[in-house]
Amino acid sequence: MGHYNGENELSLSQGVRMMFYVLQPNETSFKTIEEVPDYVEKATPYFTTMLALEFVLSWLWKGKPLRINDGLTSLSAGVVSRLPDVLFRGIELSTYIYFWNNYRLCELPWDSPWTWWLTFIGVDFGYYWFHRMAHEVNFMWAGHQAHHSAEDYNLTTALRQSFLQKYTSFVFYWPMALFIPPSVFAVHIQFNLLYQFWIHTEVNPVLCHILRK
Repeated sequence: MGHYNGENELSLSQGVRMMFYVLQPNETSFKTIEEVPDYVEKATPYFTTMLALEFVLSWLWKGKPLRINDGLTSLSAGVVSRLPDVLFRGIELSTYIYFWNNYRLCELPWDSPWTWWLTFIGVDFGYYWFHRMAHEVNFMWAGHQAHHSAEDYNLTTALRQSFLQKYTSFVFYWPMALFIPPSVFAVHIQFNLLYQFWIHTEVNPVLCHILRK
C-alpha cells in the first residue's frame, strides 16, 4: 500500500479548519487508505503563515521578535523527524494496518459519523497516555525530551520533534485497530498532530491564561 494521497486539493476554508481540527465527518471520510490526503504536507503553507504572524505579533506585543536561532533549531528538528515518512509510511500507520489485517474483531463502517467521532476520541485518548508515559518512563522520555529542549515557547516549538518519538507512540493506538478502519485512523492521527501546533504559542493571552491556571 502506498503513501497518503497528495492529490486531493483542499479549499482555503478546509485548510484553516484542518489546523484547528474542525473539519466535519462528511469532508474527511474515505473508504481506502489511498484516498486519505496527506494533511500534514498540505498544512505547510498554514504553518508558514502562522509562524510569520506569530513573529509579527510577538514583536508588537512583547516589543521583541522571536529568537531566530532557537526557532531554526526547532524547524531543523521537525524536518529530520519527518524524513522517515518521506521514504516510508509512518510506523504508526504501518503497524496499525498490520494489526487491522490480522487481528481485527469487527469492522465499523468507514462512512459513519459515529465511527468518525469514536476515532476522534480514541486517538486523543491514545495520545494522552502516550504523552503521559513519555514524561514518566525513562526510555520514552529519551525520545520525547527533544520537544522540551527549546528555550522559548512558540509555534516552532511544536515542530521540535524527535526522530525517535514515533517508535514509542504507535503501540498506544493498536487497540483501535481491532475495529476501526485504517482510513479513518489515518485521518485522525494527522489531525491530532496538526492540532498540537497552534497551542504552542504565547501570543494568545486568553490561551496563555488558561494554560497557566
